[in-house]
Amino acid sequence: MNQTLSPEGKSINIFFGNKHQETFEEFESLSKSLRRSRTGTLHFLLTHYRWYEKYKQAML
Repeated sequence: MNQTLSPEGKSINIFFGNKHQETFEEFESLSKSLRRSRTGTLHFLLTHYRWYEKYKQAML
């Protein structure tokens, strides 16, 4: 099955409820300190997570 990607981007909304206001503030702070957009910050975190998972496997 071939998947065709549309040229326009995808959009999601992330809701940080009352329980996760600290997480939201930490995410915003990280975005500012990295000087990245929210999308760029999310990409950074996912890339770091994938790297760390590979690193853990290599260390075992």
